[in-house]
Amino acid sequence: MSTPSAGPVYEPAVELRGGVQELKRAFNEHQDAPRLIVLAPPSCSRTLAAMTEFREEIARVSMRKPVTWFIIWQDDLPSDDAASAAKASADLGWDRTLYFHDGFGTAGRRLARGTVLSGYLARAFLYYPAGLAWTETPPEPAAWVHCMGRLTPDHAQPPERMAQAITSRWVE
Repeated sequence: MSTPSAGPVYEPAVELRGGVQELKRAFNEHQDAPRLIVLAPPSCSRTLAAMTEFREEIARVSMRKPVTWFIIWQDDLPSDDAASAAKASADLGWDRTLYFHDGFGTAGRRLARGTVLSGYLARAFLYYPAGLAWTETPPEPAAWVHCMGRLTPDHAQPPERMAQAITSRWVE
């Protein structure tokens, strides 16, 4: 796995294989920077477009430290799998970004903590300020939004508006 401070990342997503140990380790290795976790299906063009718009919006936000991104590809659509996750990672090729593929939904269940979406979290952006560590359970996000329909309407946003919604809740 390459480091987020390196240039563009053109490698396959790390397979979580039913556990979140690799994600937890990477999250804790980057406590010095704000972190943004994205849970998304790799083959949804609307979500990928929203992620790109989101990244551009985040770049405009005045931050003391650059954000480290964690993209977790979730199998949600029939065409989602490890190959589509690897392709989506290569297509994005963002710097300061670590890519993961979660074909078992484990990350979505673990990261739902603190979001009032009990059970499972998908198509969501979660913001964690620098300094938070993942101990037994993931920390609660300082800000988060999702595009999962009628669930928690105060945090629901269409993909096109997710960046604006989360930056309005930004904690630095």
